[in-house]
Amino acid sequence: MGTSLLGPECRHASSCNSIPVSEIAPRSRIQRSCSTGSPHVIVPGLKCTVAKGCPHIARYPGLGTPLDTSVNLIYGGGTVTGFEWADTVSIAGMNITDQTIVSLVSANMTNPSTYDGICGMSFSAAALDNTTTFFETYLKQTPTAVPEFSFFLGRAYNNTGESSQLTLGGRNTSQYAGPITPVPVVAETAWLVGLEGITINSQSVGATIKGQAAIDTGTSFVVVPLQTLAAIFALIPGSIAIPLSGLGASQSQLYAYPCNTPAAYIPSMTMASKSFPIPLQDFNLGVLTTGFVAALATKIGASQAEVEARQLCVAGVIGLQNNVNPNLFVLGDVFLKGWYSVFGYGRGWPADKTGATVGFAQVVQDAAASGTSGGPVSI
Repeated sequence: MGTSLLGPECRHASSCNSIPVSEIAPRSRIQRSCSTGSPHVIVPGLKCTVAKGCPHIARYPGLGTPLDTSVNLIYGGGTVTGFEWADTVSIAGMNITDQTIVSLVSANMTNPSTYDGICGMSFSAAALDNTTTFFETYLKQTPTAVPEFSFFLGRAYNNTGESSQLTLGGRNTSQYAGPITPVPVVAETAWLVGLEGITINSQSVGATIKGQAAIDTGTSFVVVPLQTLAAIFALIPGSIAIPLSGLGASQSQLYAYPCNTPAAYIPSMTMASKSFPIPLQDFNLGVLTTGFVAALATKIGASQAEVEARQLCVAGVIGLQNNVNPNLFVLGDVFLKGWYSVFGYGRGWPADKTGATVGFAQVVQDAAASGTSGGPVSI
């Protein structure tokens, strides 16, 4: 079944996906978010003070082997700068030796993490500095290991956030029901799969909503192109775009929708010819705050009381303008909380790098609620 890492310190509704405690050497115990959207192990260094953008207590003391390489990376909605070291990373009793880590000296992030750092779990090919991800290092050092890892993401609202779990070298069959559907990876950089379409209430969203979807445990939301976002909410009755003046409104967009919207009107993603609905409870990020109510009232020419009477909630699907890859989608935690995800390199890895897949199966509690049954199968 692999080595499982429970998440007792995971407290956040949007991103319960961290390794709670890991060690570098055993000299520094650092809590890091595990992101399938990044290839790097990033930790705050001793020189990265609060004034330099690192408000963390735990820091890497720099007792490994310095590689004398400086790096600048995009992270947390901004940029970070650091130096590379080689050291032993210990996770759940497993020791990964000679792992390259980035020890930060400064950070300029618009969305700083509440965790100490990041444990990147995308493909090594995505690393600009030619480093190897910690899991691929582990596979090279442990030839008998099953080349896959799996995520179960809990939910803060129903107190399952503390049950979030990452399983290395396998999967936890108690956390999902029914078969795992493998979706082929189309580019081994991030975990990119083909997105064949989006449906709402059995109706296709647009004529050509296709592209690539990054399966990213480090992103809180489902992110779609702006044009796709407008097409999605055109099919959800009562939806209203939320103005984001001062927050890059031309580049990003949120929507409010009636809180009592039926599940049939929540988007479903089609991959590998199968439909994967976004869970209704995760699509809903909560009722509009007072500030958003006031902005919406001004936008539509209504009173705040009238807007409040509509009982609107914020949707977990957001729009983002991507000029580099306009057909890129990101399926983050809003999607993944309903789907146990298995990130597999393929049985022939590393000699054969063409068989990578991301497998999905409904999480147990959602399957029980919907009456799904059946046992797991291997991919």
